[in-house]
Amino acid sequence: MQGPRISVVLPTYNRMRTLPRAVASVLAQDMAAFELIVVDDGSTDGTATWLGTQTDSRIRTIAPGRNQGVSIARNLGIAAATTPLVAFLDSDDLFRPNRLSAPLRVFEAEPDIVFTLSSAQKQSRAGSHVARLPDVKLAGSALEWALVCDLVGVESSSITARTQSLRAAGGFCATLSRAEDRELLIRLAPQGAARFLSDVLWEKSWLDDSLSNERHGAGRDLIAYAMQRPEYAGKYRKAGNYFATRILLSDVKRGHWRTFAENLRAFRNARLLHGGFCQVLCDYRDVRAHRRAFNNSPLLSELKGPPEKWS
Repeated sequence: MQGPRISVVLPTYNRMRTLPRAVASVLAQDMAAFELIVVDDGSTDGTATWLGTQTDSRIRTIAPGRNQGVSIARNLGIAAATTPLVAFLDSDDLFRPNRLSAPLRVFEAEPDIVFTLSSAQKQSRAGSHVARLPDVKLAGSALEWALVCDLVGVESSSITARTQSLRAAGGFCATLSRAEDRELLIRLAPQGAARFLSDVLWEKSWLDDSLSNERHGAGRDLIAYAMQRPEYAGKYRKAGNYFATRILLSDVKRGHWRTFAENLRAFRNARLLHGGFCQVLCDYRDVRAHRRAFNNSPLLSELKGPPEKWS
């Protein structure tokens, strides 16, 4: 019997209402040669009992005993993986057919690929829509810039990566509660190329308490992210201006003036806002136009990096 060729790392914390369907979506994949590593991050809702009833030999369970956060849980799964590739799945998401076999074919055909991202069917309060990525391969400064400027959608359930590369990069940053997946990919980018898959291979579910739907503390989260990625205060400071200004404009739109003042002061102290009022708005306008032209677009294939005039 063929051994596993790819590991699926599935962290979970008190998600018994969605965990069984997530696990079932992995077990239903068209290729059987995988291992499913479920990391029970200190659940108290009966998750451990349910996992104990699972008899499929491809399921492995790690239970660190206390809740340590999703990044540490994923890193425990990466450390336990016995295959050359790791795919990630959040316990409130689902794999669609071919979620494992499609990236596997890419890695086998293109040795320089370090990670792939796949398109998704997403559920929201407004309904369902497809978040489709362009069929594009990027490397070098183009890949780094696409990630830094958020020109391509990144979510953990979309990622498949080489195990060795994940370990060499140090895994997910444990201090981040948002954008930890994007931050990891920026660290992976120097190791090789990335392939974006237009195939819709997973589903994003809507839960009011999902981490990805949490909107409070956006300014705090951006600063924590920028502390890990000093490029936003350095060579990519125009992008730093854009993301900080976007949060400030959201504060104004919602009438959260106290939060606006707090974020403005914090962004200045963190060097995420550069120049005077006119410079900040000019940078916001320029980056917004750039993102509208390239965001999840086939034009990404022409990307070389940030515009030269922004250097």
